[in-house]
Amino acid sequence: MNSLFDTFVHGYQMSESQSEFDDRYSVIHDLFLKNFSCNPTLFCSLPGRIEVIGNHLDHSSGEVIAASIQLDIRCLASKNNQKYVRCISRNTKDVFSVELDNKLKYRMENTSESLIAGVCEWFRRKGYVIGGIDVCIDSKIPVGMGLSSSAAFSCCIALILSHVFNDDALTPMDICLSAQFAESVFMNKPCGLMDQIASVYGGLNHISFRSEIPQVEGLKASLDGWSCIVSTLGDGHGGKAGDYAEISNDMTHIAELIGVKRLGDQPLLLEHTQESWAKVFKPEIIKNILEKYSVRALLRTMHFVQECARVRLFKAAVISQDIFAMKSSIRASGISSWTFLQNVTSPQDSGDYAWLLGAVQTVDSLLDSASRVHGGGFGGSVISFLEREHSHSFRKTLTTYCPNATSMVAQIRPFGARAIRL
Repeated sequence: MNSLFDTFVHGYQMSESQSEFDDRYSVIHDLFLKNFSCNPTLFCSLPGRIEVIGNHLDHSSGEVIAASIQLDIRCLASKNNQKYVRCISRNTKDVFSVELDNKLKYRMENTSESLIAGVCEWFRRKGYVIGGIDVCIDSKIPVGMGLSSSAAFSCCIALILSHVFNDDALTPMDICLSAQFAESVFMNKPCGLMDQIASVYGGLNHISFRSEIPQVEGLKASLDGWSCIVSTLGDGHGGKAGDYAEISNDMTHIAELIGVKRLGDQPLLLEHTQESWAKVFKPEIIKNILEKYSVRALLRTMHFVQECARVRLFKAAVISQDIFAMKSSIRASGISSWTFLQNVTSPQDSGDYAWLLGAVQTVDSLLDSASRVHGGGFGGSVISFLEREHSHSFRKTLTTYCPNATSMVAQIRPFGARAIRL
């Protein structure tokens, strides 16, 4: 009979040993028994994620490449036959609960409770069953580093509800949609679907958002031999929801002016040629844009067009293992985010994030690494790709140029969501 660890890894190679897995499980299990009057019946794991390339494209029918990482949220859960979801976190030791008959009171709160309530409300609207559960959570995903800890948590709650009350009826995309609803509607945090898809589907994926239901293609090629390093100053990007919303709003305004709902709905833009651009953005259209909106909106549209092309180039480079082309795409993406997308600084920033990005790019020039803005930007994190043997030198050199920086190596996890009945 397979151990829980064997069922969890399912034949994949993991950096985590069975003893490390067992030790972590034992701590969560003991905490569950200490706080709840029942035995757990379900074990779940949802990984964090990195955005490899495709900055701010998911909300405008673009395409991205993203991957799950080895840092995850793990939890034990059981039905409690009550009208509330009750959770305890190993990380904070806090116990919190959500009343299922009064979910709307948690709306617009930047809390774990609002995410739970949002997922439950999505289930209710779609006709799925919800009920009381006890959950013990342990997260290894750092908060504020742009690794989507909130998306992993929301997906974890959805996965539990699917298994405990709905006979595992929800598809992976359903899990993602419920979590996106929780973040965007109940937490009022503008987000696309990339974070949730990367976590739930797992591995390295090319995701296209051109259709109503995103298309997910697992890339069999790997980034073996590479290290992915995420760096941050630790201040996260809290309070920047307005800055994120402006990016989506700018792209949506331009899309409406050219007669489509989202930029990716105009096929000529995806051809990425001078001729196709000229057919869409005639002089009178550009004049209209500048009168109604701003140069920034037009620049962000240029980023969208060019970044979609870079995603396709990177995908081809990964498949062919063309290291030079992969690094070139990453660097060009970083420059575009800074100059065209303009999500490095905002009026309320101190400028520290720009300093971090500049320091990372200085290290790039020394070690031939490739870096770019990661995720939302605006004070979040920077992601860097380099040969694995240079990882230590990269992190050490970065602290010379930016002493306040925190960095970590993010290994790609080859699988996504796991739910195992106990």
